[in-house]
Amino acid sequence: MAQSNNHGSFGVKRYDVAIVGAGPAGSTLGAILASRGLSVALLERRTLHSSEYRETKPCGGGMDDLFWRMLPPSASIAEAMEAVVEQQVHTMTVRLGGGHETEHHRENPIIAMGMRTRIDGFLARHAIEAGATFIWGKTMGIEDRGDRYCVRGSENIEA
Repeated sequence: MAQSNNHGSFGVKRYDVAIVGAGPAGSTLGAILASRGLSVALLERRTLHSSEYRETKPCGGGMDDLFWRMLPPSASIAEAMEAVVEQQVHTMTVRLGGGHETEHHRENPIIAMGMRTRIDGFLARHAIEAGATFIWGKTMGIEDRGDRYCVRGSENIEA
């Protein structure tokens, strides 16, 4: 379900869960929770269009074994590899002080590299396909109301 039909006062939309930040962790969590039937608001300050969605993050595009194990249920490894991987690293050389050097090689990549804009967009699209609602705009504040939170931003929501 994309969003709850329940509306709070003054047109505030109600969701089971609000996630602030549609990076890898937020989008993956959003996809998992939405696929389990929860209404999820995925809030991000940038639009989903890759040129605006995220600024380039030179260190943020390394995908290791944990990344592949944590993909949303709807994403296959083959699909992710095709969509986001630009380079695979199979060999790594480790040099220690004193001249000791060792080389490690794996058939499966030690790490795969991709642009963070493509990685984030891929994961956010899977969250949306699972039923999460993508809301873009700056989050202005979060108010604890005891039994729920109110998030003020481009849209006001309760979760």
